[in-house]
Amino acid sequence: AIGRRTLATFAPPAPACRLFSPELISFAGLLLQSVFGPGSAQVSAPVLAARRGSLTPPQPPTEGLLPIYPLKKNQADDLPVEHSPPALCASRPSDGTLWADACLPVPSRDILTVLNLKGGVGKTHAVWLLASVSHERRKRMLAIDTDPQGNLTNSFLRDGEKTPGVERLLDPSTDADVHSLIRRTQYPTIDIIPASSAVVRFDLSDQRAWEQADLHRSFVEPVNELRDRYDLIVFDCPPRLSLTSFAALCASDFVIVPLEAADWGAQGIMQVTAAIDYVRSRFNRRLQLLGYLVSRFKRRRAYQQSYLNQLRSHFGASTFDTVIPDLAQFERSVTDAVLLTEHATTSPAARIAREFFDERSADLGDLDCTRLAVLDRKRC
Repeated sequence: AIGRRTLATFAPPAPACRLFSPELISFAGLLLQSVFGPGSAQVSAPVLAARRGSLTPPQPPTEGLLPIYPLKKNQADDLPVEHSPPALCASRPSDGTLWADACLPVPSRDILTVLNLKGGVGKTHAVWLLASVSHERRKRMLAIDTDPQGNLTNSFLRDGEKTPGVERLLDPSTDADVHSLIRRTQYPTIDIIPASSAVVRFDLSDQRAWEQADLHRSFVEPVNELRDRYDLIVFDCPPRLSLTSFAALCASDFVIVPLEAADWGAQGIMQVTAAIDYVRSRFNRRLQLLGYLVSRFKRRRAYQQSYLNQLRSHFGASTFDTVIPDLAQFERSVTDAVLLTEHATTSPAARIAREFFDERSADLGDLDCTRLAVLDRKRC
């Protein structure tokens, strides 16, 4: 007897894939549909048949883009799934092969990391804009500040330095309850887990040490517990690839990389892209780059316009169409600690924030369609 879940996870492991021909899988799908009704066999038989001879998943690279050393096993297999929806197989967008790592849990909510290795490129500002539009549209959002500078925390809370925050999740000597770390803001739909200088003590820079201690997975279980409470969870990361940034990547679904349209402002994005690939291949198969966001853009400077064109030519669809200009309204909103959509509701800055939010949502939908293209229950 073939169990109802069998076809939904037919690709992994690879040896099992080679035991069955596409014809047998197609027949089993028809059998399940006749017994359990339409929708039981979630993987399209024609898609599987089209991939005949290519069911063996490609092996992960032996050398990564970051300093790699032997791991005991593929730790992505150990990620908690009790709070995630069932795994669904999809075709790998790059080469179309049915890949074991493409059987990804489809998240019920979006978890984003905003990251770049350079400071002052608009990371915290991007989170502020997402919070502004989330509040306006009554979307529940949790901001998780992981930067010891605590700029996002200070914008939402006056006593953020005095309260326990994200450092408790990084402390291996404690078993912190994530719910107790969430602070309400003055906005009813926006919550925050604050950061302070206390994070410095736990923000390790030795990758070998944190991986051996599994500290890079410090945020995975706590964030999974919160998925169903929020429409959007966003990590605001420090400008470095330390433990906090890796822990955020391991717990996230998507990454936004803000940068300036200047050579020195875009330096470091290749390391961030390498970190995304590294985490996805070893710890978090859901993780995807959502896009590069050009921020603090000065329209009147010809060299920035030229560099923006080069970025779009090089990265193509990975670059957001929305550009965050260097407007005084953005600065005043942060300085006054009032979300932009309330501070200047009809301003050009608020309009741009909405465009950024909408493009983020559209891009997430496109990525979900790519991931679920072979499923009958979702049409792209």
